[in-house]
Order: sequence, then structure tokens, then C-alpha cells
Amino acid sequence: FKLGFDAPGNWSPSTHAVVPPHGTVHEALKPLHLMRAFGNDPSEYPQKMDIALSAAEREAGRAELRKRLEAQGYVWNGSARRIALFRDARFEKKIDSEWWREWYSEMKRLNPDAVFIDILSPDVKDRLAEGVYLLSEKNLRFLGGILSQMSLFVCGDTGPMHLASASGVPTVALFKATAPALYGTLGESDLSLNIASMPPQAVAAEVSGHLASLQG
Repeated sequence: FKLGFDAPGNWSPSTHAVVPPHGTVHEALKPLHLMRAFGNDPSEYPQKMDIALSAAEREAGRAELRKRLEAQGYVWNGSARRIALFRDARFEKKIDSEWWREWYSEMKRLNPDAVFIDILSPDVKDRLAEGVYLLSEKNLRFLGGILSQMSLFVCGDTGPMHLASASGVPTVALFKATAPALYGTLGESDLSLNIASMPPQAVAAEVSGHLASLQG
């Protein structure tokens, strides 16, 4: 048996074919429409990603984050707002470092008491600016536990964006080459922005406003 969307010229015909959804449907939610083959409606299923971190995993993430920040000279303050960012992405989705520096400068001005943490990747190893703490982690689930302890996670259209949202941290996704309606994050506290025509200062204002709204 093969379940799939009904598409002309399909190289391997489906035994259970479903008419593709009409209109704009998020790519992560599109597979749920296949459940129509069994009499189910896509809305019956969760409309977000969730890696279901346990309380123990979240606590381990908090302990690890504290250890790594203190190793860089940070005096731990559990109530401080922690804003993480990830600057890497593939091809035209990547936002250049100068843009990030201007964005950070404005974010720091608008949020002087916040702690900024730069999540590094194999392709981005340089520090964004003085005063920004560094963190890297290859184990993605463990990284999810660390990210769950952030107040906010900001990045371009890339895999860690979805990992952060699925870890339960409010996530701001910055798009400049792809469509947020198709690839944006799905968490209730998330925000997807098309920044193609927005200067970094305007994006910082939007992000800061979103952060303030989350804190009530």
C-alpha cells in the first residue's frame, strides 16, 4: 500500500491517493492532509511542532546554560531576559554579519538589561560583538533543552528555527528569500517577519515589541 497526494505523472502511483489541499498550506502541516484517506480531518492533530522535552531535560538545559555562561564570566541571574540568536542559514536565506551587528546594536539599546547569546555553527565561529556570550552544541536534542531556557530565540529561515520553536521557546524567524506562510514557525508565541525591505533597526523594534508582549 502507498499513501500519497494525487499528482499527475507520479512515478509510483498511490493505492490511497488524496487530493492535495487547496490554497496556502504550511509545508509542515501539509502531510496531515493525507489523513483524510482514513476519514480524519487535519485539524484533529496538533498544528505545531513539539519535541516534547521532559522536565528533567529542561532542567539539564538550564544547568548547562548556567555553567557555560558562568565559564565566560557571567554572574547568573535566573530572572534575566535571555535572547539567543543564530546567524547561519543556507544560500540566499543567510543574513550577513553586518546586518546582524546593526540589529544587535539597536536591540541592546532597546533591551539594555537583556543577556544576548550567540549560538554558533561550524560556518559561523566569530563573535558578533563584545558583550555577547557564545554557545555551541552538536547534540540537537540537548541543544533544544538549552534553548528552552531562553526568553526569545531569533534567527533566519533555518533548521534551528524549527528546533527552537519545537522546544517551546518563543521564536522570531526572519525571512528574506522564502515565504513565512509556507515555512514560518508555528508556535503560539512565535513571530515570522519578512525583512526583505526592513532595516535592522526596524526589525529590532518589532522583535522588542514582541518580547514585551510576551511578558505582559
